[in-house]
Amino acid sequence: MTRYTFVDNINKLLSDDKWLISQDRYDKKLNQRYETNFTLANGYMGVRGSFEEGSDDECPGNYIAGIFDKSEAQVRELVNVQNWVGIKVYVNGKNLNPDKCEILDFIRILDMKHGILFRGITLKDDSGMITHIEGYRFLSKHNIHRAAIKLFITPVNYSGTIAIENIIDGSVLNSKENPAQKTKHLRIVENTNFVNGGCYLETATRDDDTRIGTGFYVKIYRSDDGNNIVKHKRFAPLGEISSEYYEFDVTENKTVEVDKFVSTYTSRDVSKEKIKSEVEKDVYNFASEGIDNELLKHIEIYEKLWNVANIKIEGDDEADKALRFNVFHLMSSVNESDHRVSIAAKALHGEGYKGHVFWDTEIFMLPFFIYVYPKAAKTLLMYRYNLLDAARQNAIRNGYKGAQYPWESADTGNEETPQWGLDYKGNPVRIWTGDIEYHITADIAFAVFEYYRATDDIDFMLEYGIEMILETARFWISRCEYNSSLDRYEINDVIGPDEFHEHVSNNSYTNYLARWNIQKAIEFVEILKKDYPSTYEMLSSKICLTEDELENWGDIIPKIYIPFDKEKRF
Repeated sequence: MTRYTFVDNINKLLSDDKWLISQDRYDKKLNQRYETNFTLANGYMGVRGSFEEGSDDECPGNYIAGIFDKSEAQVRELVNVQNWVGIKVYVNGKNLNPDKCEILDFIRILDMKHGILFRGITLKDDSGMITHIEGYRFLSKHNIHRAAIKLFITPVNYSGTIAIENIIDGSVLNSKENPAQKTKHLRIVENTNFVNGGCYLETATRDDDTRIGTGFYVKIYRSDDGNNIVKHKRFAPLGEISSEYYEFDVTENKTVEVDKFVSTYTSRDVSKEKIKSEVEKDVYNFASEGIDNELLKHIEIYEKLWNVANIKIEGDDEADKALRFNVFHLMSSVNESDHRVSIAAKALHGEGYKGHVFWDTEIFMLPFFIYVYPKAAKTLLMYRYNLLDAARQNAIRNGYKGAQYPWESADTGNEETPQWGLDYKGNPVRIWTGDIEYHITADIAFAVFEYYRATDDIDFMLEYGIEMILETARFWISRCEYNSSLDRYEINDVIGPDEFHEHVSNNSYTNYLARWNIQKAIEFVEILKKDYPSTYEMLSSKICLTEDELENWGDIIPKIYIPFDKEKRF
């Protein structure tokens, strides 16, 4: 392919090719694939890579970590909140839609080094007018409430009037393409404009009245002098859509710049009464400081992250870039400042698995953070500690002791696994993972220890980690069943880590980690008694742990059955 020629402002930002993921051909059938691949996230918020002007077969999404709701859904799910990406361009009153215009040139590029999504498109409408649009957007890693879009619009072969409509869309749904499951999680609280220009849309989740406030301010000016060129502006509260419309004159081959400054706050961040004022203040401060200033701070943070995280594979450029792609999305999905959230199986990139947190986080994702960003690893473990009481209640509901972590976790720590789903032929099928895939409880204990083993963070263990290991061990003791004929303890009727073989007895992985969990708990008790007796006294009192109970644990450990097939070992 021929490399797309961007304006100088963009070319100066672009990294070397090894950092770039490109799409060089528009195909609406591939929209949703690229929307996922081109998702931008900053740990607080994730926005799918849909087009600003909209397109056919798209599935746009804006997700804020920790915003869950149930409404008519099967279980609590990550809410698709109001979408602020929309920017529609009109030439002489006609909308420039890529599905209705001739596309003369097209490129989109994800710059993984800097966390920026670039785009360029040249459109020819049915009147023969050619318009060139290029630009970029980013979700700030410096100020996680901020996001921005910058467009460069050039009328290639005409002079006339161009109009821009900037939108915050609150009509969004979850599962919008599935009529059996589509859900409206939001109600509109306020749809208004700011005194000095810009739009504000505030929504609330239907179950908990969690508020989400999003606002924007827009500048439109000539590239050569920076002066405002908007000659007419109109705000319209269109039901669930907040719209601000602008008209301006353009000259052939003279580029116009459009800057969209966005800010989002929720009632998880500030009180409900302060959301609008915080958004308005932040939007205007952002506009005053300019996109370039925020982008520079954003880039600096990514460069610091990559200085630690980058891995080079020599001799295989494709594998080198693929690994970097995965590291980028991991880095983008964690908010090390919020101990109330973790990383879902699909991160902030879509609605798959309903935004729930599984064992994937502790076993597959956490090792990366432990060795690269231990502060972030601690944050992810604190999510589990903060839901320890919910895990205790989960164990009680199921007839066990200690703490049983849910297979699928959202914001409350309750079990969120739906009991029924559909197979590949559309037939109803019972989902047993939430009932019997117990190994996640030991997985979390294992992750706690792995964090400590790598960091020597004894303060974390004394305040949080040991308590988690003790309570998960207590669960396994209550889950073990004594087989008197064989004089051993078994763990029957489970699902192992392959997640498909149901109602298995004595799964090796599950039994082994359960025994490990209990053994590790006893080891930490001995450490506490020896080196931190006052902490042990307080903790044992807090969780009602007696010496008789510990002695029972010691009796059970050597009798936990670990299946081993000598014929198949390798």
